[in-house]
Amino acid sequence: MYDLDLFRKNVRQEMYLQNVTLKELAYKTRIPYSTILSYVSKNSSATPSVFAAAKIACTLGTTVEYLVTGDDSLLPKADRKINSIATEILNLPAVYRHSIENLIHGLANSIVE
Repeated sequence: MYDLDLFRKNVRQEMYLQNVTLKELAYKTRIPYSTILSYVSKNSSATPSVFAAAKIACTLGTTVEYLVTGDDSLLPKADRKINSIATEILNLPAVYRHSIENLIHGLANSIVE
């Protein structure tokens, strides 16, 4: 058995970081929207099967172990660094988060152009 609250938090965090909606995650995993919603809702007791957790992890480009435990040691080193930075950003007050997000999007757009 694993910590469902941590699983939910990590899935929501990965979705936020990757700008993936519940609808997109449901479509990409081929798991019904209502089922995905029950997996990530704070007050739900729905437990994803190992197969469903694997599909979610794969779609989000991470591991089941990370989603369940928060341990990213199996991810490539670069991904761990990005996760660490993202976690620090997510812990900032919203006003600072939005400023950093705008800065990153601005930089990304200027590089692409």
